[in-house]
Amino acid sequence: MKKNKNLLLILISVIGILVIIGIFAYSYWQDKEKIKLEEGEGAQGEITKEGKEKDAEKITKELIEQEPDKKENVSEIKSREEKTKDWQIYKNTFYNYTLKYPKSWHQGLDNKEDSWLAYFFNQKVEKVTEIDLVEGIKIEILVQGNPRNLSLDDWAKEGQIFSGVPKSSKKIKAGGCEAIKEESDSNGMAITIYFFKDDNVYTISYSGAEADYNKYKGEFETILDSFTFEK
Repeated sequence: MKKNKNLLLILISVIGILVIIGIFAYSYWQDKEKIKLEEGEGAQGEITKEGKEKDAEKITKELIEQEPDKKENVSEIKSREEKTKDWQIYKNTFYNYTLKYPKSWHQGLDNKEDSWLAYFFNQKVEKVTEIDLVEGIKIEILVQGNPRNLSLDDWAKEGQIFSGVPKSSKKIKAGGCEAIKEESDSNGMAITIYFFKDDNVYTISYSGAEADYNKYKGEFETILDSFTFEK
């Protein structure tokens, strides 16, 4: 009886030792597999490593692509602020936008804070019965509804009825919005920009005789860059 009891104790001890060895072996195997995954070994490790490499490559590419633009934007903002620091400001409270224009320029006589049509000239205008007869440079800002729900491209195509077929057309940003910028010379030298904001369509045009057109084109671009919607 005592002999059987001793054998039972030995058997229990052996089983306990085997269980302990199994636990340590399983733990060692798990740690080894984890190391393999982190180092990129094995099927899962290859996926992890490949994913990490792709992520790193993607991040690097994005930084390379975005950093120049970021620096350029900061430079452009500083340059514009320097150019426009003593410019005049027009604020339209009804449509919630502002823009800057040179001190030597003049607003249209009918410009108000709620105007749906605003003019800016590079010379003083005492009285205008026919706005198209004004000499020099004219900038016009027109705000309209879009009852037919035309797309921006379709709206620009309809605008060509008045401005003529453009010699160039491209997508830009205006007032923080996607816009179409067209340049034409069929009815005189002109630049026309179209964009949507809320339920309204904004058309900004720049026109004048060829000599003045080229002379003040840079100032117009700065005026356009200063066009912003109040938050």
